[in-house]
Amino acid sequence: METEAPIQPDYNPGLGEAAIKVWQSVCRTGSSWWAALDRPFQKLQAALGIRILFGFFTAYTIWRSFTVSDDPAFQRPELARIFFWHFPCPMLASWLLIQGAYYSAKYLRTTSLYDDAKAFAVLKLGFVFCLLTMATGIVFSKSEWGAWWQWDPRQTSFLLVILIYGAYFVLRGAYQETDRKASFSSAYVMAATLPAMFLVFVFPRLPQISTESLHPTDSILGGQIRGGYAEVIWLTLFVTTVLTVWLYRIQIRLAAIELKNHTYELEISRGSTANAPVVRPIRVPTNSGSQGEPPSV
Repeated sequence: METEAPIQPDYNPGLGEAAIKVWQSVCRTGSSWWAALDRPFQKLQAALGIRILFGFFTAYTIWRSFTVSDDPAFQRPELARIFFWHFPCPMLASWLLIQGAYYSAKYLRTTSLYDDAKAFAVLKLGFVFCLLTMATGIVFSKSEWGAWWQWDPRQTSFLLVILIYGAYFVLRGAYQETDRKASFSSAYVMAATLPAMFLVFVFPRLPQISTESLHPTDSILGGQIRGGYAEVIWLTLFVTTVLTVWLYRIQIRLAAIELKNHTYELEISRGSTANAPVVRPIRVPTNSGSQGEPPSV
């Protein structure tokens, strides 16, 4: 008795390969979508990790500034620790003034309000560091030289720098129009940068000035401060620099949003003005047939 062979289903190899390709494309699409969705979270996690690390580093710097061994070179070492936070302030204030001059020159060349916003942002931070320089310097002067204000050439010259900085903000506040405000303030920064740099870097180092000043010159680079004090000073310089860059980036983002809104409002106002009907006076004939004056509205 013969047995019938089981019927084998038709197998199409092309159909299987097509299914595999479809499955692979679905997997690739899903993985790309997942990567696109996960990328912002990865950036957020990285940014959060950097902020946490910077927070620990800042806390260590503050702790180190209070626990470092006293330097016998200072008359009152416990109060002289203010120098840790005084040292970075004039350096950052000078650097920010140079950056403000760069962005101001760039605005005068391109007339881009975004460059003016950058100049305004760095000069605001520079003015804050000027005030911190003066405040910490006054405390250091009291602890080391016995008076809050000595009329020292270094103190006096930096006071003039603060006045130069302050005049910039007064000038910006004097104008309401955005373009005029940006143009005049940028021109002022270009004119005031050279005198400010002279007061910061050249005037205190003149031979007849440096001999009369109580303020030390090149105390870090010259090796006058060493050991733990020098270590803490470099730590505070790093912390304040990173904090300054972070604050600058925040201000630039806010300025970009404000400029975008300002541009949008200008476009809306111009569009409404263009669509407004134009009303012209006409002469209405009187009863006598002559044309009289246009009626007043």
